[in-house]
Amino acid sequence: MLKRTIQSAFALAVLSAASQATDKPNIIVILADDIGVDCVSYEGDPTSPLTPRIDSNGYANPNCSPTRASLLTGQSAWRLGVGNPIGFGETDPVGLALTEPTIASSIDSSYRKVLLGKWHVSDVNQTGGTGSPPVAGAPPLVMGFDRFVGTWANLNVNNQSYYDWDQNTDNNPPVQKTGYITSKTIDDAILEVLLPAGDDPLLMVVALHAPHNPWEIPPANLFPSSMPTATNRDIFETMIVAMDTEIGRLVDAVAASDESDNTYIIFLGDNGTASAVIEPQFESFKAKGSAYEGGVNVPFLVTGPGVVPHVDQGLVSATDIFATVMDLSGTTVGTPPLPPSTLDSISLGAYFAGTAPSQRSVLSVETYGPNGLNPPGGERTTYKRMARDYRYKLMQTRQGGNFGLMMFDLRANYEESVNLLNGTLTVQQDDSYRALRAHLNSIGNGEYEFIP
Repeated sequence: MLKRTIQSAFALAVLSAASQATDKPNIIVILADDIGVDCVSYEGDPTSPLTPRIDSNGYANPNCSPTRASLLTGQSAWRLGVGNPIGFGETDPVGLALTEPTIASSIDSSYRKVLLGKWHVSDVNQTGGTGSPPVAGAPPLVMGFDRFVGTWANLNVNNQSYYDWDQNTDNNPPVQKTGYITSKTIDDAILEVLLPAGDDPLLMVVALHAPHNPWEIPPANLFPSSMPTATNRDIFETMIVAMDTEIGRLVDAVAASDESDNTYIIFLGDNGTASAVIEPQFESFKAKGSAYEGGVNVPFLVTGPGVVPHVDQGLVSATDIFATVMDLSGTTVGTPPLPPSTLDSISLGAYFAGTAPSQRSVLSVETYGPNGLNPPGGERTTYKRMARDYRYKLMQTRQGGNFGLMMFDLRANYEESVNLLNGTLTVQQDDSYRALRAHLNSIGNGEYEFIP
């Protein structure tokens, strides 16, 4: 079954959403790693993993680090110099500048700010530490968080696993930990929810490692015994179900707390599913790392006070987390900490009642290399990016001297198998093409090839 429209309500679990909060609300952002729209359960699709807690969609950049940088700052990846996954003394080590304002450094000072799980937006050289990995707490704490418990990057770095990994806590050196890391991260999140903190509201980013590789079978109590585990895709699906189960445990803890009617929960994926485990409805080259829907269309939903369960058709992206957090917390964004003109973020608050039109007419995402704000020669020689409106999508790619331009009708051809530019465009298609082309040509500081 192909994913064409949002199939479920803006709802993560049964929380009280009818009342309007009078105090500053708690805000929990849950970010899953490598989970596209082929990974969540849609009505009428018995083949998808059972994910009753995560079922809706939006857009993210094609790769991990660009999405995380955009989520934290409210800015598009091209503004930040983070277009590829950040390496570790490898091919692309440049990270997000430590001077960039983030949701943690920008939010009202009354908030307690916590980041749990995977960081993956800083270069090892930004810490001043040594080793592999070095002390990883510095960037999160420098960039506004009060507490950090997690890992510097992916578990497949330095042969770590879901059951054995190096954990960083604040600015302390890493310590080897054992146990299932998805459960451990949720344990930490629940402790933060239950922590007596007076009247201080909580901003918490829970950046789960799942279901990114290494693909390892979760503990048996977290997924049905009837699920197969013969292939990587099978194991990948058990990891998604286990993640969904553990997210449910966190949501239930919030629901049982004194703050159940004053807490927002936002869930999204950081990019699409990896090519090795993506469902056949998407071809492998249309997966994570690409600007096709399989690489950028991800689960995305919200619940909390005043959120009316509904299917919303607004164009939303990971970049919108910043403005949404500022809006919900009552924080005015200006100078300082961030000039509004540099924000690409739009608050999702307008959608909560289910009556507002889309707050943008065009949405765009990208991945590129090398990282850094000043590419050699002033131009990116490798990139994949797209802009879309309600129906049509224009995708621009470049690999060295090879340049590609494709246009798709997502309503009629979600598979993205028919390039409309190979034929004669209708008047409506031509109008969309011109608008999408103008949008792509207007962003990127001249780093992308101009579309004639």
